[in-house]
Amino acid sequence: MRPDAIHRLLSILLLLRGGRTQTAEALATDFGVNLRTIYRDIRKLQSSGFSIVAAAGPGGGYTLATGGDLASLLYGDDTALAGLLTGGSLFRLGARREAVEEVLRRAKDLIPREEREILERARSRIHVDGGEWYWRDKPEHDLQVFKDAVLNDRTLAITFTERDQPTIFADTVHPYGLVWKGGFWYLIAFSPRDGTFRRFRVQRVVHAEFTGESFRRDPSFDLAAFWRQDLERFGVGATRVLLRIEAAVIPEFEHFDWKAENRITKATDHWLVEMHVDRFEWLVPLILSYGGRITAIEPESLRARVAEGAEHLSRVHVLNAPPSAESKRTGDCSDIRSRAVRGRG
Repeated sequence: MRPDAIHRLLSILLLLRGGRTQTAEALATDFGVNLRTIYRDIRKLQSSGFSIVAAAGPGGGYTLATGGDLASLLYGDDTALAGLLTGGSLFRLGARREAVEEVLRRAKDLIPREEREILERARSRIHVDGGEWYWRDKPEHDLQVFKDAVLNDRTLAITFTERDQPTIFADTVHPYGLVWKGGFWYLIAFSPRDGTFRRFRVQRVVHAEFTGESFRRDPSFDLAAFWRQDLERFGVGATRVLLRIEAAVIPEFEHFDWKAENRITKATDHWLVEMHVDRFEWLVPLILSYGGRITAIEPESLRARVAEGAEHLSRVHVLNAPPSAESKRTGDCSDIRSRAVRGRG
């Protein structure tokens, strides 16, 4: 991304802070770009975690739903904006390091003199790292085709694999957005063939290329709302699972992102968690990683898989024996949910 484009994004954020409202037309005039560019900028900022909302009332416009003074932006709950102002989140927007430095130098001209010292002090004393522990994002150059398609409404032909399936599938999709979560990028796209929106983990896309066609974006589509609904639906199925979590590890699950339909019975010395999942294989490595402090009560098939995994660990660590053919499948799970509490340290 060019420095001018990044500078425009940062300028938009600073112009909208403190409840101030700007229309798309006014922003386009100020920056000497067309309305479509401003709409793309707003969508990009929103999809990157910035709370820009459409303002009601005569004339409409946009505003930033967060604190107005620079100190509250830097030290408040909006870590995305704090990261942008200190430099960290600019890389999430596709910026290269030299472009980031140039934009941050120019940012001084966007704020009152009395706030410049706050910004300089924050830049030298605050660092926002949006990455996951022990995990790396897909390299930036692999994302460029997706960024271009999302921001310019360009149709993509993709080939991809599904979770735990070696088969390569193909589809032609309309890319609506990119979401970064837990160390992975996800493409949110509409499939005309299936008539539905779905997400694709970018790391599972084998190949992507432009078809040469554009698509008309549905203006009612809300990326953040779709993502929330998709996460809530993800993994829900007919298999009933009952887990017992011992008191020693309960603190690690106090803020676990349980689904709305999960039932948790809390006793003094343990929790009982009832969930309904589409598949339980992802729970096997999670249960084993707690060394007996989480017990699978139901179903019996899950208990058998956990026992099989424990036997495998004993064989290779105590007896120094090679893994059996049966034990190899115990840890064979690429489901991201098996690492749902990674980064605990």
